[in-house]
Amino acid sequence: MRTHRIRLAAAGIIACVPVLLAGCGSDEPDDAGTAPGTDTGSSEETTESEETSQGETSGATITIVDFQYGDPLTVAPGTEVTVVNEDAAPHNANDAGGAFEQPLIDPGQSATFTAPEAGTYDLICTLHSNMSGQLIVEG
Repeated sequence: MRTHRIRLAAAGIIACVPVLLAGCGSDEPDDAGTAPGTDTGSSEETTESEETSQGETSGATITIVDFQYGDPLTVAPGTEVTVVNEDAAPHNANDAGGAFEQPLIDPGQSATFTAPEAGTYDLICTLHSNMSGQLIVEG
């Protein structure tokens, strides 16, 4: 009878170990899916930056990938800026000085704001203090 209880207890412990270990993982994605030196989000940002710096105000995109905003984006005042979250965690792209704020953007979602008056705006994520970027508004 005692041996039976020990076996049941051991089986219960063994069954719980994978669940406990799964909780020890990090929320941050690893770099296993990205080849070294691969830039997963800057080409779209560069294209939009070049278009808007020529006077167009149709729209620009900041793509969040691997907890990064990518290269600084240059736009004209009044440009609609869409922030696309291609990361595994929620993010936002707020101005550190308070000129614009966004709600958290879930993975796979986006949010849009209008570029303010000319100036350089430091982007921050309210959930991840290690994230930083820049929006440059010229014109």
